[in-house]
Amino acid sequence: MAHQEIAVPLALRGEFKDDLDVEALAGFTLASKEGSIMMSKLEGSNRHVRTNRASFAAYLEQCCLRRAES
Repeated sequence: MAHQEIAVPLALRGEFKDDLDVEALAGFTLASKEGSIMMSKLEGSNRHVRTNRASFAAYLEQCCLRRAES
């Protein structure tokens, strides 16, 4: 759910790169989220979910978003 809160508004505003492989991003997002949930359950802490959310936001910014024209 947290990833949707980040990614959906960006997609609606047209901020993703034109050549972005949306299916690959969706698979990566789902696997990453599920993995962080599993690890957090095993550890009994939400640490992995929090870390994953921050890492995902940084990944989107660095690899998936259009760069501002300078």
